[in-house]
Amino acid sequence: MKPTLLVLILITLSCKTNKPMTDKTVHKITTHLEMSKNTFQVGDTIPIKFSVQNNTNTTFEFCPWQTPLEKELTANCFEIIYKGDTLPYKGRMTKRIPPTKKDNLLLSPQETSTQTININKAYSIDKPGTYTIRFLGRPINKLPDSKSITFSIHKKTINRKEALKIAKRYAKIYLRAVNPPTHFIVDAETGHVIGMNIEYSLNPKKMIREEYIAMYGKDRGDSKIAVWEIILKYEYSRTTNSTKIEVEKVQYLTIKAQ
Repeated sequence: MKPTLLVLILITLSCKTNKPMTDKTVHKITTHLEMSKNTFQVGDTIPIKFSVQNNTNTTFEFCPWQTPLEKELTANCFEIIYKGDTLPYKGRMTKRIPPTKKDNLLLSPQETSTQTININKAYSIDKPGTYTIRFLGRPINKLPDSKSITFSIHKKTINRKEALKIAKRYAKIYLRAVNPPTHFIVDAETGHVIGMNIEYSLNPKKMIREEYIAMYGKDRGDSKIAVWEIILKYEYSRTTNSTKIEVEKVQYLTIKAQ
């Protein structure tokens, strides 16, 4: 046999015996992400369920490090895309010595291991819009990447009842003031009271409430801002020696930012 032919045979045999994990093998062990809902409001906790499934007929042994199976994130194991950019990981980073056999988990044939974790503890998911997320397998756990799923974040909306509750809470704070506020502007997204007695508090500029609200929205970077305007009145009772807070006016306003 010619030397050249012998070398080619040896190279071919070497490639066959030292193959990396094939696609078919990878799919026998799968990772999966799932959410109970895919729509959230700004400030909500965002839980995600992570699963590793053994689709084979033999026990699968792996290290759960750098996966949600640790019950808290110890490294960046998710790729989260928002408006084309990957969100940076801001969570805990754990340095360890190499894992030993006692650190591994065993998955029986057809068994699935799951863990739910709050991802907004480690990533800044605080802006309205659509996000895409997937799990990234690491060499230490030898798990495959998951398929991507999407979820949306919407601006929080404070309803009429909640806005009234907020305004009354502030009114009680100032109840014993010489001139307690009667006019409240409540941000319909955050629930913050952004102004009280606005028409009178900004003298000598004498800016009306619409201009004030528009400036607030512009400073926050919004094109428009939604607020609850609430006017309360105080009725003092000599009989009970107490002051009752009554609602005089409530209206929802959407004002274009300047």
